[in-house]
This record gives sequence, structure tokens and C-alpha cells, in this order.
Amino acid sequence: MVVAISAALVAADARAEAPPSTIDPDVPATAGPDLLRQAPVTAPMLENTDPWAAPPILISGAVAYDSGELLYQDYLFDDHGADGIRDPLQPQPYGVAVPIGTYTYPTGADYHGNDADLVEVRLQLRDDDTLFRVTFNTLEQPIVSAFTIALGSAGTEVTPYPRSANVSGPSDVFVTVHGEDVFVDGAPAGETASSVDPDRQQITVRVPTSVWTPGAAPTVAVGAGLWDDANDAYVVPQPTTSETVPGGSGLIENPPAFFNVAFRLTEPIGGTNQYWANSQQAAALAAHDMTPFTFAFEPEKLRDGVDDDALVRREGSIDRIYSSRFDLGVGVDLSTSCAAQGVGCKGLHYTQLQPYNLYVPEGANDREVGLTVLLHSLNANYNQYANTKNQSQYGDRTEQGSLVMTPLARGHDGNYYDYALADVFEVWADVAKHYDLDPLFTSIGGYSMGGYGTFRVAMAYPDLFARGHATVGSALPHQVRLPALRNVPMLMWNALADELVPIAEPLFDFEEAQRYGIRLELDIFHTADHLLLAVNDEYGPGAEFLGDHRVDPNPAFVTYVVNPLDQLHHMPLGVNADHAYWLSDMTVRSHNTDPSFRETLEDGIVEAHSRAFGVGDPARLLPENGVGVLEGGVAPFPYTRHILEWGSAPSITPEDVLTLELTNIATVTVDMARAGLTCDARLDVVTDGPVDVTLAGCGVTRHFPAD
Repeated sequence: MVVAISAALVAADARAEAPPSTIDPDVPATAGPDLLRQAPVTAPMLENTDPWAAPPILISGAVAYDSGELLYQDYLFDDHGADGIRDPLQPQPYGVAVPIGTYTYPTGADYHGNDADLVEVRLQLRDDDTLFRVTFNTLEQPIVSAFTIALGSAGTEVTPYPRSANVSGPSDVFVTVHGEDVFVDGAPAGETASSVDPDRQQITVRVPTSVWTPGAAPTVAVGAGLWDDANDAYVVPQPTTSETVPGGSGLIENPPAFFNVAFRLTEPIGGTNQYWANSQQAAALAAHDMTPFTFAFEPEKLRDGVDDDALVRREGSIDRIYSSRFDLGVGVDLSTSCAAQGVGCKGLHYTQLQPYNLYVPEGANDREVGLTVLLHSLNANYNQYANTKNQSQYGDRTEQGSLVMTPLARGHDGNYYDYALADVFEVWADVAKHYDLDPLFTSIGGYSMGGYGTFRVAMAYPDLFARGHATVGSALPHQVRLPALRNVPMLMWNALADELVPIAEPLFDFEEAQRYGIRLELDIFHTADHLLLAVNDEYGPGAEFLGDHRVDPNPAFVTYVVNPLDQLHHMPLGVNADHAYWLSDMTVRSHNTDPSFRETLEDGIVEAHSRAFGVGDPARLLPENGVGVLEGGVAPFPYTRHILEWGSAPSITPEDVLTLELTNIATVTVDMARAGLTCDARLDVVTDGPVDVTLAGCGVTRHFPAD
């Protein structure tokens, strides 16, 4: 459970003796933001009502038999239809993460950019009928969405789908559902019926045996599109989009109507043009062919209640689904730009269900593993690193192994602020719910925007990470917060010819890190530009740098930089950045209150040293320079190394003394037990203004005036 993260941080401190009786031993550790420890939620779309009982798979592109039900879990936001020609008049904020399918939704008020996105399909075999349930990601207007269930058996001939679907596949009977309307083609309609659960965005369909009786080798396929109520048929996409007609069909003759199809068990993810897991779907639809997605199921497993998840991928690069506590609206809005909007941006993907990619090393389902947060680039998405060496080399870097998690962050340009940042920690909490995490074996990395995010997230929550690796990113404009990385060594990979991140930025980072005494290695690749390191896809030295290093939950020295605007923006979302290690409730006395500004020069700085650990301040060594060659990719890449390191920490006589040097700090709380101190500890405080220091567990707050 997520709450075990904080408890483990306390238990992991082998150095601290049992606290004196005057200190409350139940004061919890608080690594990371509050959102990481909040109880999980379940979106209505994942809830069951009678007669459905099986829990959802939550791993996309998977089929399972469970509790007498057949379940298929689809990918999210993969509803892009056939591979035609994109409508150039519609917003396309995909950057490098361009979907293969080219369909765009109508612009009218009844459409929400996501109305044919399948989440799940499941079925039950009963004595008198077969029951189906189809869940949508967006079902705001049931009159808009429709789906067809194609039912057949082994050897069924390929047949055109009805209702202007403009595809063909093996089928004897077609059941097309539009809200509570059901159209049966290929058999008498009988007592076929459907019901809509708008709260759960689910449609349940009853197909009696008089319409279709599953044989020894039955087959099923499902496709979803938009409905033309006036003609009891699908709306056929056209080359250009209008208020009521989807666009993007290009030159496809008789364009298929489906945006999304089910039972896609071999969709590739990651790599060139595989960001949205829809390349097979797009190609098959462009060929008007549903045959690859016609699934032959085993009725005896359903009738006998056999549980079988052999078709659920458990290792390697997988796409998972989780329930966000933030239901930000309906559907997808491709016109949103967080870069333009700034503060409070919700991103493009509003729905409560959100996807993320996770690399699971071999055997990691059966042991405690680490976690590496790998943040995606600008104009990319959660599948950017799927099936890359960037991902696998991070994940396989030790015998224990590390899960590698990449959130969608609500879109392509959130810069890890606001809801994009909240998504990072909601995904982390979901990973902790499903896997046994070693809470101290954590690290962070990312490419480009993800490299900037690596610095930003590590500086805001340093007690979560042992190390970080930022590729073609920078700490800019957050260099003032570099002191917070006192206990988090960083590796930077930057390109001399980078057209997007000028080399002056990382060089300035290096100078500031030297000024603040931060451990940092800057490797400059002299023959690379912004994208070549991604194309090269070799991260062995970066994985080695991350290694098996652990977070020290209770270091002798803690430095933290409090950014008041971060607190203003993020505390309502539960991603509060006001604590680290054994310090908490840090606030500033004064700050720029203009919410239009992200940054402020009026940060607060806390520098704390507990002498109880008997550890002195290590000497900062002179910068070390060297050379290297990155090999193993498409070509050798020479680089120069620039290293800031420390000497060994000297031993000092342990004392019950806390030293605090404070700049623009109004309040700070010290967990005395975790700092190894008693309630009678001497406090040596240097401050530039009045400050209240609370001794957690002691029931004491002491006021110190300005020096």
C-alpha cells in the first residue's frame, strides 16, 4: 500500500536509536507530497453491478477469463480510426507522438473528442442468452456513440458489417447498439435489449439464444463509432471535419466508420509512431478488415468458471490504467495548450481514467523492486520509452530490478506543473498498489521536458529520490532551488549542438551547482543535437550512475528551498512541496503574490544540521574533468565529463544540537526523533527574520527573532 512508503522510511533508519519518552514515536515520515499517501479511488467506469463480478484487468491489450466472464481491456485515447489523411484544419498537438489513425471528431457541442473510445468489453454465457457489457471512456451523450458486436464461429465466412460500418469480418450475426436501441442483422431480433448506465458509462446488451447460440468455437469482435440517428446507421468520416461529421478519412474509399476496435492483443507500443497503440487498428481499418480483431473464445472456461489470465502481459513494457481522483471534465480537448495557458492547466485528457506505461523486469511481480520515474518529453506521451533501451537499461540495472514508470501527465506539454504533476504521483500511488516497492530504491530521469521535470520534481521532493539523470534538460529557471539536491546526486547529459536547450543552460547549471556545493556530473556530447541521444537509445552509463543507490531518509544535513508559488498552486491538489526528510511545514514570510508568475526570487531557504548523527560537512572537491565515449547505440558518441563531487564526511562528536540557518522562513517543524535529537536539544538558529520552530513530538514551538 502507498501508506507503507512513509512507514518504511522511518523503519529503514538503522542509525537512530529508540526516541526518548518525551518524543512521540508515532510522528509519521512524510516523504513526497500528500497525494502519494491518499487512499485510492475507483472510477465508476471500473465498478461492477449485478451480475458482473470480475475485477477489471487494468492492463491494456489483454484478455482474461475470470469468475465466469470474458474480459478484454482496451487502450485509452487510441480512438483515431483508420490511417487516412489528417484534416489539416483540426488541431494536432501531438508533436512526435502522432497517432497512426487520422480520424478527428466532429466539432459540435454533442461531441467531446473521445466519444468512441472503448475501455472494456466483457461477456457472460447464460442458459438463455449471452450478456455483453461495453464501457466507454466518454459517454456524455449516449445518442452520439454506437458499437457493433459481430458474432460467429470457427469457419464463419467474411461478411460486410451492416449500418454503414464499411468493414468486413467473420460473422454470422451483427448486433449494433445505440443507447437503448438494438439493431440485429443476420438473424431475427428476438428479445435482444440493451440498457445504459450513464454514471458508469456502460452499456449492457442481452442477446438471447434465439438470436445467437455460441457453438464449440465461437468468435466475437467489437467496433465503435459515431451514430447517425436519422438513418439508423453509422456516421461515415469524410476528409474534412464539420459540426456533425468526423474528418480525416483522406483518400480512403468508403471510409470505415469505426474509431476504435476491441480484442487487439498484439498492438505494438513505443517506437516510431506507436505512441498511442493503434497502428494495427489503423492499418486494418484502412483495409476495411476486422478479421485480425475477431477473437475466438473458449466457452467451456466461462461455463466452468475457469480463471485464466495467460493472455495478460505481466512483464516487459505494458500499458496500465488507473483511476484519478481528479475528474476534470469530459473527453479530450486537442485545442488546449498548457504552454500557452500556464497556471492551472488541466491538460488535454480530462477523463477520470488515465493511462501510463510501466516496464516490469523479469520476475518483478514476485519480489520487492525499486522504482524509476521516467518523465516524457514535450510533444510526446506515456509510451515514449516503451520497449526502448532507455527503459529496459534503467529497469534491469541491478539484480533486484526497478520498475520504470512513465505517466501521461494529462498531455504533451504540462511541464510537470499542476495536474500534470499530480498525475505523476497518482500513477506512483497506483504502482505501489499493484507491486511490492522498495521505498528507498527510487530514482528519477527524463528526456528534454522530462529532463527539466527531473530537476524540478527532485528539487521539490528530494526525500523521494536517491539519484537523478536528466537528458538534454536543465534546471533552468529553477537554479535557485539546486541546494535542495544536497542529498540527491544528479547526472546531466547535454548536446553541444542542441538547438532547443542551448549548451549555455547546462553550463550555468554546473556553475550554480558548484557554487551551492551540489554533487553533479555534466556530460557534454560534442557530436549530438537535441534528438540524437534519443535516436541512439543507449543509456548504460546513466543506468550505472543510478545504480542501486538508496534514499537516506534521515541525513545529518537537510537543505530545502521553499517556493511559495508552488505551494499556492499545488497544495489544493495534494502535491504540496513544503517538507523534506525530517523537516516539514516550511513556509516563507514574504513572496510575490501575483499568480501569473511561476517563479519568484523570494524563495525561502532552510539549511539544517543535526549534530546527533556525529557526521560533519564533507569537503567539496575541485571540479574533475575527463572524456568518454558512449558506445552500444547507432554510433559512438564522444563526450567530455565535468564532475562535482564531495570528499568523505568527517566524523564529529555526537551532540544533542540542531543548527538552523534560515532565509525568508516564517515557520519550520523538526521531527526530533528522526533527527536523532531529544526535546532538550540545543537549537542554534541563524535567521534573517522572525521564525517559529516547532519541535514535533515535544509539544513545543519556539520563537526566534531576527539576528
